[in-house]
Amino acid sequence: MFQSKIITKDTLTDLPTILSEVKANPKRHFTIEANSFNFPGTKIKKALENKCGVIIKSDGIYSKNQIKEFIDVGKELVVLQPKGFEEDDLLIYLEKGASTFVAKTDGFDNFQITKMVDKGNERITVVGGKDDFSPTQMKNYLIAGGSISLKKLDFPPSTISELLPLGENRIHINATRFRNKRVDEFLDGKAIVTFGIGNQFSQPRIKQKVEKYTSQIFIESAHFNFDLPWVEELEVLGANII
Repeated sequence: MFQSKIITKDTLTDLPTILSEVKANPKRHFTIEANSFNFPGTKIKKALENKCGVIIKSDGIYSKNQIKEFIDVGKELVVLQPKGFEEDDLLIYLEKGASTFVAKTDGFDNFQITKMVDKGNERITVVGGKDDFSPTQMKNYLIAGGSISLKKLDFPPSTISELLPLGENRIHINATRFRNKRVDEFLDGKAIVTFGIGNQFSQPRIKQKVEKYTSQIFIESAHFNFDLPWVEELEVLGANII
């Protein structure tokens, strides 16, 4: 659930409106930032029952038992923001089926992150760049079954290419700053590639990639307006709109 449209009160104001949006766009991935709404547990469960993800922070809004109940309902749709959770609790939640995305800034070391990956496999997305993790650490996370998101774009393309065989459909890359040939190489290696803020690819070229690689392509609505006919066309072709 790392690649998802995050919903806060700034975007949609209440649960009925959110669920209407989710039902109207069944091919899109939506995730509510729970602390933005302070919804009671019944509404969280309602969202999960309707295939809408929920981000949970360790801010005391929900008890441990409530979080376990949410996971029973939504499994990987429950996305934990790990900073602040007790390690033992977090591992229990992951073992029950929750997801998380973890960065070095969350305060976990390599050993702790590896334990998370062992519990959650591809549901654990490790986010970072060369200043956060070494290529060897990234390789180890992939070998253990985890996912990685190279959001800082500071790994050399050759290093990313070496990771590809280890993480089919589990490596997330932003297309920004990469040349067309290199992006095709990533896609041929079964990476997930996002076109969004900072993107310099033309709309016809992105469409060509969607036609060939379909669900491996993600389109950020923060860069491309949801209402553009072109975006709707790409969604019909199989792209993921976030």
